[in-house]
Amino acid sequence: MRWIVAGCAAGALLSLLYLPSAPLHDQWAWLVWGREVAHLQLDLGAGPAWKPLPVMITALLSPLGDAAPELWLAVARFGGFLALAFGFRLAARIAGWPAGAVAVIVLLSTWLLSVSLGIAEGLMVGLLLWAIDRHLDGHRGHALLLAFAATLIRPEVWPFLALYAGVFLLREPRLRVGAIVLLVLTPVLWLAPDLLSGDAMRSSQQAQGIAGSTPDPGVIVRRALDLLPWPVHLAALAGVVEAVRRRHPTAVLLAAAAAGWVVVEVVLSLVAGYQGVARFLYPTLALEAVLAGVGVAWTTQLLARSLSARVGRPRITGARALSVGAIAVVLVPLAAWRLERLSSELAPTTARAGFYAQLGDAVERAGGAERLRGCGVPFSSTAQAPAVAWKLDVPIARVRSRPRSPGFVLRVAPDQRARIESNVLPVQTVTLRAARFPRTANAGAWEVRESCSGQLAQRR
Repeated sequence: MRWIVAGCAAGALLSLLYLPSAPLHDQWAWLVWGREVAHLQLDLGAGPAWKPLPVMITALLSPLGDAAPELWLAVARFGGFLALAFGFRLAARIAGWPAGAVAVIVLLSTWLLSVSLGIAEGLMVGLLLWAIDRHLDGHRGHALLLAFAATLIRPEVWPFLALYAGVFLLREPRLRVGAIVLLVLTPVLWLAPDLLSGDAMRSSQQAQGIAGSTPDPGVIVRRALDLLPWPVHLAALAGVVEAVRRRHPTAVLLAAAAAGWVVVEVVLSLVAGYQGVARFLYPTLALEAVLAGVGVAWTTQLLARSLSARVGRPRITGARALSVGAIAVVLVPLAAWRLERLSSELAPTTARAGFYAQLGDAVERAGGAERLRGCGVPFSSTAQAPAVAWKLDVPIARVRSRPRSPGFVLRVAPDQRARIESNVLPVQTVTLRAARFPRTANAGAWEVRESCSGQLAQRR
């Protein structure tokens, strides 16, 4: 177990060397909030929905300064590696290592790009699969803590944590108090920061307005189906059918959990208007990947046993050889196809690294964050506001979108927008009168335009 965790951590850190990137919009906000939490100055006046665990992690990373964004990427990728490792272990535990290999290939083929960009859902899936593995090994306390950590990334985990505590942990007196404490802490950590900021429903309103999402249960179900190709769905279905026939409780419960997650998303859509973005459904994707591996392994075993019996070979040995060979015939071309496409799919990941490095360079060429803060109000597009707030060391709410004097604008130069978007990096720019805000610095796609008065306009 220790070697698995250490290997995932090492892989995540090494990935920064070979696949550099920069956080997405929400992750920049968590970095800003983490820095503010570390200084006991949390300001939730603007930004995305609050997420307890990511902000706790970024608070721990904040003393490392400019290294914190990259280290957050490492944490998120660590979660992705955990998901691969424990997805393999879970499928192999049920149906042997070929099942684990199929599960890993399926996971790699669907969510690697998103995880490489630092989304927290990869970490959540890794924690959930790790929790299942710990439970199956008999370590209920470890499983509870891991599930609790996953709950602090997405609220959809709440009912599963409550069910686990009720069904399993309350039967064990030594874990009873801990289970109750964690169940109480969950809503406190989610709701208290917004409540203290003066708007208890702020994060809820943000979650209802995510771009590219639709509050329609039918759309949520279709998105769940679109996450994976139909052959994977059929393989997972075969795994579930065979699990029922074999009366294999683990596989059946995994199928129930995968379906239950979609049900939770649908209920949230109907009751609260929440919207099932594709990444919210990654736990279903991961569990179905495991079941697809199980389905492929069990089906090929059945076919191989039937064939070996007909040709008169020893049943066990022949079945194993044929099943492994059949899976290899499927996996090798699929793995080669995925590796061929990865370079083009991950191009936006590396492009983001240069894009936000140029933002930091533009700030430095303009005299540094401290001088710019003295100029007046910072302005930028809404999409880039959290990243600008991080670079300037100001609250997100201070970065406005409508320029006025005295102040300064950090924006993507209009003539650079098409070039940036050619790398599949959608950006916004700020419209202003160039004469009123003359350009004082630029770096790559970014430019700084200032309208300061008197001595504030003088650089150090």
